[in-house]
Amino acid sequence: MLSTTALRHMSDLDSLIQELEDIGDDLLPDINDIVREVLQQEVNIWSQRAPVDTGALKQSIQLRLLDPYTWGIEFLDYGLYQNFGVRGTESDP
Repeated sequence: MLSTTALRHMSDLDSLIQELEDIGDDLLPDINDIVREVLQQEVNIWSQRAPVDTGALKQSIQLRLLDPYTWGIEFLDYGLYQNFGVRGTESDP
């Protein structure tokens, strides 16, 4: 039969193991929240810097959760041309 001290140590060890498991359960959502906050700040900057004609491009810039651990930034297709420009066409490079 185990002594009271041994049982207390086992109980303490079980409690420690449970606390570590709880930390692990919370860690990924916490990291995901931090990533979301940082990316949202970037989206806000992109939106502020977007040129305004009709405002459609500015309004289209949005953060999207693609799956539980993957984020994407979505905007109208011509936003890339606004940002990077184009170099000619096929007929006139």
